[in-house]
This record gives sequence, structure tokens and C-alpha cells, in this order.
Amino acid sequence: MTDSVLIESECLVDNLDFPRHLDHAWLFLAAGIHARMFRRMPDDTLNAGLIQEIQMTPERGEYVLSLSDDHTWTDNIRILPSEIAQAINRGTQAGIFSTVRRTTRGIEVKMSNGMILTPELLASPLFFLTPSCRIGATLSPATSGPYALTSCSPDRRIMKFRRRSSTATTEGPGEVSIIVTENRFQGMRLLEAGRLTLSCPLGANPAAFARSRITNTVANRTTNIGMILRPYTGCTLADDIESLRAISQVLRRHKLAKTTSGTFLPMFDMSELFSPQHCRDGESLDASIKFTKSHRYTNAGSLELRYASFEPNKRIAREISRQLWKFLGVKCNLIAASYSDYVASRFPHKCGLSIEILQPFVPETLSRRHWEFINTTPAVHDKQVAPTEDTTGSAQPRIAAIPLLKCMTSMISFDERYRGRQILTNEALLDWCNL
Repeated sequence: MTDSVLIESECLVDNLDFPRHLDHAWLFLAAGIHARMFRRMPDDTLNAGLIQEIQMTPERGEYVLSLSDDHTWTDNIRILPSEIAQAINRGTQAGIFSTVRRTTRGIEVKMSNGMILTPELLASPLFFLTPSCRIGATLSPATSGPYALTSCSPDRRIMKFRRRSSTATTEGPGEVSIIVTENRFQGMRLLEAGRLTLSCPLGANPAAFARSRITNTVANRTTNIGMILRPYTGCTLADDIESLRAISQVLRRHKLAKTTSGTFLPMFDMSELFSPQHCRDGESLDASIKFTKSHRYTNAGSLELRYASFEPNKRIAREISRQLWKFLGVKCNLIAASYSDYVASRFPHKCGLSIEILQPFVPETLSRRHWEFINTTPAVHDKQVAPTEDTTGSAQPRIAAIPLLKCMTSMISFDERYRGRQILTNEALLDWCNL
């Protein structure tokens, strides 16, 4: 346990709601300020949270969620069943539930597509109870986890939280602060000077990361944060699965990982994001499926390669461009996208590929209904999944995703108190009781 923790953030936090982006500081703070349906413990077991029990009903695919009534917001107002139901209702938007309704027994949900409801599913960050769920206070500063917001600077660059007295019996830091640095150079400088407790290697200069030999890797296992390559929405390449498979097969991922100085490791199968223990040694170097010189993507500069303008994305983009030219005769235009365009997935009306960070919030079976995984080699768990259908019955196309790399760790520290300590769950969320 520590008295205080200072975590660096990538960008400003507008409010405490469920994030529209995957800023790592939000992810690590979320478990401390948001209530959860089931709480994931340090040993990866799940304890009851807002949901006490999942009960099956005689009707196929229907479940009743019995609720806890001893959870409160930080101003001591009890969390209402309607607020819990509002958070559960996100599952209908994600295609997990077909119906959600409150009854005298609790919250009744009907599963979509024959899926089974498990505590693991409800423990997903998708179902965190966020302040926006609070009735009558859309942007309320109240939180529902063990930490209360105590102050926020006018420019929103510094947010401070203090542990609630009602939860003082549980372990964890007394104070937590989030600070948005001006750039990654400043962040690394503050980290090395000991003024930051925890930071994220993503965005740091890999050369500086490699020089910092005393760096403590806080997570002692790989996370489920991955880097993928996806085609621009609506471009011809988005529907050209064979060409995407050719790109996936020729990429030398170990060379991509080398440019990150160990921040990332090669990833050949998207299932590695969902099952951290799943691993395949070696790399498929099968380049038998190649583009021909007459292929429409081999014209000089005809294919854009977009990346968010922070480290190590540009280095990875350069290496991908080099490999595509060497093995497929494809020349790329490297395009640095603004962070706002990157977060919103706004693509130009051109043919191109985008380097993106992906962290699955839902089980693999559900993700496969949204993503078309272009794995390097087929695996036993790679199954053909039919496109999802909306309420009108029209097919929803899946988004192609080529696996590139997986993040080795989500947080680093120079504080000796953290050396060798595992404080991350396999969802890359900070587990406060391990501090």
C-alpha cells in the first residue's frame, strides 16, 4: 500500500463517464471510481458487486440478475436499481442482449445469438456504473467506486481523488492524482525524476525506453492491449480479404516489435488479446500469396498508411511501409492523423490502412461478430462467424483487422516499491488492493 499515486494521462479527461477513447489513465482509474457488476480480484477470481447472483429462468437464453442494495455514490446517496439497469442496457447497444427490463425479481435480460451470460461478461468495463448513469445528474462529479473526486484544475490537466472513509478498511493508496503532461518527453523526464509514480510506455521514445535499464515493468505478464492494421472504412481494400491476408502473411512482426525496444511483442493471432496465456512461437513467413505488379495497389503512392502521431507508431509505420515495398511491391504514403480523427475513426475517401490500438472489452465470440480477424495462420479456434443482424434483419459487415503486435506492459515505474509487483488484471485495469 502507498500513501499516494500520481499517474500520467495521454489527454484531457472531459468527465468521469465511460470513455470514448482508451486513454490508459482512465483505464487504470476506472476501477477506483466506478462501481462494477462483478469485481475482478488480484487472482482473477470474481466477487459479487452490484450484481449478487445470476439466475437462469426456464425460458432459453433468459436470466435474472439479483441486485445488491448496499452501494452508494460518494455523496452517500444509494445507487438505484434503475441506474444499474441503465448500465446493463449498454449490452443491448453492443448486441449482447435483445431485451433488458426491470421486474420485482431484479433485472431480466434476454441473450442475443444464443450466448451464455457469465460473471466474466458482466465484469467487462462495458458494464461499469459510470457517473452519467446517475439519475438527474448527467455530468455529476459523484463517483461510485472507493475514490471520490476532490478537485479538478480549470484546464482539466490535474484531477485528484481521495479514498472514501467508508472503504478505509480495504487496501489502496489514500490519494490518487491524474496529470496530463504537455508531451511524452516531459512525461518521461518527470518519470525518471521520480515525480510520477506510474506512466505508460506507449507514446514514449523507444530509444529512451531502452536506455532506462532500471525501469520497473509493473505488469509481469502481457496485457490484452494490441496493435492492429485495419483498412479505411468504405475503401476497396476493406472488402478485399485475399489482399489483406497477403499483407498479414508477409509482415515480419518480430522486426516491427524490434522498433519498439521491447514495448510490444509480435502478435500473430487476435485470440492472444482475449487469452493472454495463448501463444504461438515462431512466425509465418509464408509469402506465397503476393500481389502482382499489375495489382491496383502497386501504383506508387496509391496506398495510404495512417498512424496516430505519437511514439512508437511512426517507427512501426515506416517499417510496415518498408516491408510492403520489399515483399509486395506496394509503395505507401505515410500519413500522420490527428488524435481526434484517430479516436473518432474518421477516414479520408481514399484507399488506405490505419494502425490502431485495440483492447477488447467484450468476449471473443462477440468481438468476432464485429471484427474479421485476418490471422497469419489458421488456428483451431478460428471459426467462420456470420455477420450480425440488426433489428430490421439487414446484415452488418465486419471490420477487417490484421494482428500486428501486443503490448508487453501497460504501466512502468521507477519507484522501488513497485519492482516486481503485479498490479494489473488481464483487462489492463488497475487493481487497487494490490498497491
